[in-house]
Amino acid sequence: MSSKSSFTSFWDGFRGILAAEGVDPKKAEWYVRWAQRFAGSSGGALMKRTAVDVTRFLESMTASGKYQDWQVSQARIALKSLYHKYLHPQAADSLLALDVLLHGESASDRVDAGTGVVADGNRRQGDCFLDQGNPTTVRGRFAEQFARFRTVMRTLHYSIRTEQSYELWLVRYLRFSLARDFEPGTDAVRAYLGYLAEVKKVAASTQAQALNALVFYHGRVLGEELGDFADFAKARRPQRLPVVMSGKEATALLARMSGVHHLMASIMYGSGLRLMECVRLRVQDIDFDRQQIIVRAGKGDKDRATVLPGFIVDKLHAQLKRVKERFDDDCGNAGYGGTTMPGALARKYPQAAREWMWQYVFPSSSLVLHPESGTLRRHHLHETSIQKAVKQAARKSGLTKHVTCHTLRHSFATHLLEAGYDIRTIQELLGHKEVSTTMIYTHVMQRGAQGVRSPLDKLLAK
Repeated sequence: MSSKSSFTSFWDGFRGILAAEGVDPKKAEWYVRWAQRFAGSSGGALMKRTAVDVTRFLESMTASGKYQDWQVSQARIALKSLYHKYLHPQAADSLLALDVLLHGESASDRVDAGTGVVADGNRRQGDCFLDQGNPTTVRGRFAEQFARFRTVMRTLHYSIRTEQSYELWLVRYLRFSLARDFEPGTDAVRAYLGYLAEVKKVAASTQAQALNALVFYHGRVLGEELGDFADFAKARRPQRLPVVMSGKEATALLARMSGVHHLMASIMYGSGLRLMECVRLRVQDIDFDRQQIIVRAGKGDKDRATVLPGFIVDKLHAQLKRVKERFDDDCGNAGYGGTTMPGALARKYPQAAREWMWQYVFPSSSLVLHPESGTLRRHHLHETSIQKAVKQAARKSGLTKHVTCHTLRHSFATHLLEAGYDIRTIQELLGHKEVSTTMIYTHVMQRGAQGVRSPLDKLLAK
């Protein structure tokens, strides 16, 4: 394949992602133009760009006087879509350095190079942590620690999403410490966790995630023992019950879905898979003979086996047949390098990416140009596609509950409990580490409410 055709395929793939996201075609074309302009600016290959390159590009737009604020904002959104929606499967390292896109700092925000504190008052109300300095400055000042942090995370085989999440908390924590002249340590951790609870009003789970990230950073990366900071202000942990559909509601939801989205929703409800576990299914993970699905590297990096619903067997065979036809066409393309591979398997088994068993059950409709190898790859379907389909189906079904993809998993567990299956079996199917996590579903079973007769019904019956 010529470099020109590869270039065209690359940007056509980006257009496809924007279309799947529901971006207006006219606006999408402008997104592509901004992204192309950024790609053509100085800074090297796209995958080698950092937050500094993004900031310079946006600042150059502002400084030129040719563009209005809304155009600079549109360019920022375009670059966010480029990295986080299109290139993200292969851009893990680059994404970690693009916090400026995640938080949308204005190109006019100025920071003091020594302290990282915003120098002017041009800040937007409501944006988290904008009053604590520019993340680019923080990353530059603590570059060695961030590099060590990534090395330790990958040595311990943490997932890339956990790595991204922890690093964002680390950026925010260091910005907080710099802005308040705290030396990172026990006092800074205590103050920051209190700030999250009392000022930012975050949920208990959010505060807990921040705590885990900071304990990991100080303990595993810096090798420091944090002192006693148990007296920090704790966010309240509300008692929430999971949203669960009835069998009738689940039937109505699935009836308003079609094609590959109907199949994916059926798997999440029929097998109890999480959203990302579903989109990452590969051909070898479907065991038709044993009627089970193998979930590889699920939450906690654990494998598990769960049930394969007999209802979808024929539909899965039909889906795999379509995928196989597309795979055969891809293999006939001289520029096709196979699918994306987990971890270091691409280096260990360089030919595995072009083997049928490794292909995704739900592949993306477009090929992506792999920046390192220069070959075209086919990743899995983006998760936002099925998320939107479930949301639309719930709305069309007239459901008044807040239904998401995870609601299908909640319903799977609850309906199994109602059918009489024991809690330990359901724990294994869901992949929960502790049975206490699975026990939450006992509180939403209909059996308890149906066993109590309302006094109003009793009164009116007389």
